[in-house]
Amino acid sequence: MIDSKKIEEIISEQVTGSDIFIVDIQVKPGNLIQVFLDHPEGITIEACVEYSRLIESNLDREKEDFELRVSSPGLNQSFKVIEQYYKNIGRSIKVVTIEGDKLRGVLTTVNKTGVEMDTEHKVNNPEGKKKKIEIQSRQLDYTDIKSAIVNIEF
Repeated sequence: MIDSKKIEEIISEQVTGSDIFIVDIQVKPGNLIQVFLDHPEGITIEACVEYSRLIESNLDREKEDFELRVSSPGLNQSFKVIEQYYKNIGRSIKVVTIEGDKLRGVLTTVNKTGVEMDTEHKVNNPEGKKKKIEIQSRQLDYTDIKSAIVNIEF
Protein backbone atom coordinates (compact mmCIF):
# COMPACT_ATOMS: atom_id res chain seq x y z
CA MET A 1 0.00 0.00 0.00
CA ILE A 2 1.23 3.47 -0.89
CA ASP A 3 2.11 5.60 2.15
CA SER A 4 0.49 9.04 2.60
CA LYS A 5 3.83 10.34 3.92
CA LYS A 6 5.38 9.64 0.52
CA ILE A 7 2.63 11.63 -1.20
CA GLU A 8 3.17 14.48 1.26
CA GLU A 9 6.91 14.49 0.53
CA ILE A 10 6.23 14.70 -3.22
CA ILE A 11 3.86 17.67 -2.81
CA SER A 12 5.42 19.59 0.06
CA GLU A 13 8.40 20.88 -1.93
CA GLN A 14 6.05 22.34 -4.56
CA VAL A 15 3.69 24.01 -2.08
CA THR A 16 6.52 25.55 -0.03
CA GLY A 17 6.68 29.23 -0.90
CA SER A 18 3.29 29.25 -2.62
CA ASP A 19 -0.14 30.11 -1.24
CA ILE A 20 -1.38 26.58 -1.93
CA PHE A 21 -1.65 24.41 1.17
CA ILE A 22 -2.26 20.74 1.88
CA VAL A 23 -5.54 20.10 3.70
CA ASP A 24 -5.49 16.31 3.81
CA ILE A 25 -3.98 13.25 2.15
CA GLN A 26 -5.76 9.91 2.36
CA VAL A 27 -4.74 6.55 1.00
CA LYS A 28 -7.69 4.19 1.11
CA PRO A 29 -7.89 0.44 0.46
CA GLY A 30 -7.26 -0.43 -3.16
CA ASN A 31 -4.68 2.38 -3.31
CA LEU A 32 -7.24 5.15 -3.80
CA ILE A 33 -5.17 8.28 -3.17
CA GLN A 34 -7.16 11.40 -2.33
CA VAL A 35 -5.28 14.68 -2.03
CA PHE A 36 -7.10 17.80 -0.85
CA LEU A 37 -5.40 21.11 -1.61
CA ASP A 38 -6.60 24.67 -1.14
CA HIS A 39 -5.63 28.29 -1.66
CA PRO A 40 -6.83 31.47 0.09
CA GLU A 41 -8.78 32.37 -3.05
CA GLY A 42 -9.77 28.80 -3.90
CA ILE A 43 -7.72 26.21 -5.74
CA THR A 44 -7.99 26.16 -9.52
CA ILE A 45 -8.60 23.10 -11.67
CA GLU A 46 -5.30 23.83 -13.40
CA ALA A 47 -3.44 23.65 -10.07
CA CYS A 48 -5.14 20.34 -9.23
CA VAL A 49 -4.10 18.94 -12.62
CA GLU A 50 -0.53 20.17 -12.07
CA TYR A 51 -0.29 18.45 -8.66
CA SER A 52 -1.93 15.31 -10.01
CA ARG A 53 0.71 15.10 -12.74
CA LEU A 54 3.47 15.76 -10.21
CA ILE A 55 2.31 12.91 -7.97
CA GLU A 56 1.73 10.56 -10.89
CA SER A 57 5.21 11.19 -12.29
CA ASN A 58 6.78 10.31 -8.93
CA LEU A 59 4.93 7.01 -8.42
CA ASP A 60 5.56 3.78 -10.32
CA ARG A 61 2.43 2.04 -11.59
CA GLU A 62 4.57 -0.97 -12.45
CA LYS A 63 5.29 -1.53 -8.74
CA GLU A 64 1.85 -0.66 -7.43
CA ASP A 65 -1.31 0.39 -9.26
CA PHE A 66 -3.34 3.28 -7.82
CA GLU A 67 -6.23 5.65 -8.43
CA LEU A 68 -5.47 9.33 -7.85
CA ARG A 69 -7.87 12.19 -7.09
CA VAL A 70 -6.62 15.71 -6.43
CA SER A 71 -9.23 18.33 -5.52
CA SER A 72 -10.26 21.03 -3.12
CA PRO A 73 -11.98 19.95 0.08
CA GLY A 74 -15.75 20.00 -0.21
CA LEU A 75 -17.82 22.69 1.46
CA ASN A 76 -19.34 20.04 3.70
CA GLN A 77 -15.97 18.84 5.02
CA SER A 78 -14.79 20.03 8.41
CA PHE A 79 -11.74 22.30 8.58
CA LYS A 80 -8.57 20.31 9.16
CA VAL A 81 -5.80 22.93 9.02
CA ILE A 82 -5.42 26.48 10.36
CA GLU A 83 -5.14 27.90 6.83
CA GLN A 84 -8.80 26.99 6.26
CA TYR A 85 -9.78 29.18 9.20
CA TYR A 86 -7.73 32.09 7.82
CA LYS A 87 -9.31 31.61 4.40
CA ASN A 88 -12.80 31.92 5.88
CA ILE A 89 -12.39 35.05 8.05
CA GLY A 90 -15.52 37.16 7.59
CA ARG A 91 -17.68 34.20 6.57
CA SER A 92 -20.43 32.51 8.50
CA ILE A 93 -19.35 29.16 9.94
CA LYS A 94 -20.93 26.38 11.99
CA VAL A 95 -18.92 24.96 14.88
CA VAL A 96 -19.57 21.94 17.07
CA THR A 97 -17.55 22.02 20.27
CA ILE A 98 -16.11 19.03 22.10
CA GLU A 99 -18.90 19.52 24.69
CA GLY A 100 -21.52 19.24 21.93
CA ASP A 101 -22.50 22.93 21.73
CA LYS A 102 -23.59 23.99 18.25
CA LEU A 103 -22.56 27.51 17.33
CA ARG A 104 -23.23 29.56 14.23
CA GLY A 105 -21.64 32.90 13.56
CA VAL A 106 -19.15 35.01 11.66
CA LEU A 107 -15.49 34.07 11.98
CA THR A 108 -13.76 37.31 12.99
CA THR A 109 -10.25 36.43 14.21
CA VAL A 110 -7.83 33.55 13.80
CA ASN A 111 -4.53 33.00 15.60
CA LYS A 112 -2.17 30.13 16.44
CA THR A 113 -4.22 28.92 19.42
CA GLY A 114 -7.82 29.44 18.34
CA VAL A 115 -10.53 31.54 16.77
CA GLU A 116 -13.00 34.24 17.67
CA MET A 117 -16.47 34.41 16.20
CA ASP A 118 -19.52 36.62 16.57
CA THR A 119 -22.54 34.47 17.38
CA GLU A 120 -26.22 35.43 17.47
CA HIS A 121 -28.30 34.68 20.55
CA LYS A 122 -32.01 35.23 21.04
CA VAL A 123 -32.83 36.95 24.31
CA ASN A 124 -36.14 37.93 25.86
CA ASN A 125 -37.28 41.39 24.89
CA PRO A 126 -38.92 43.16 27.86
CA GLU A 127 -40.71 45.54 25.47
CA GLY A 128 -42.55 42.93 23.44
CA LYS A 129 -43.24 39.33 22.58
CA LYS A 130 -40.58 38.96 19.89
CA LYS A 131 -37.18 37.85 21.07
CA LYS A 132 -34.31 40.23 20.50
CA ILE A 133 -31.14 39.08 18.73
CA GLU A 134 -27.90 39.86 20.52
CA ILE A 135 -24.41 39.44 19.05
CA GLN A 136 -21.81 37.96 21.37
CA SER A 137 -18.13 37.46 20.69
CA ARG A 138 -16.97 33.93 21.51
CA GLN A 139 -13.38 32.72 21.69
CA LEU A 140 -12.59 29.05 21.09
CA ASP A 141 -9.31 27.18 21.31
CA TYR A 142 -8.72 24.66 18.53
CA THR A 143 -8.72 21.95 21.21
CA ASP A 144 -12.34 22.92 22.03
CA ILE A 145 -13.52 22.51 18.41
CA LYS A 146 -14.81 19.13 17.30
CA SER A 147 -15.77 20.33 13.80
CA ALA A 148 -16.09 23.58 11.87
CA ILE A 149 -17.57 24.08 8.40
CA VAL A 150 -18.65 26.99 6.23
CA ASN A 151 -22.31 27.84 6.83
CA ILE A 152 -23.90 27.79 3.37
CA GLU A 153 -26.93 30.05 3.08
CA PHE A 154 -29.17 30.63 0.10
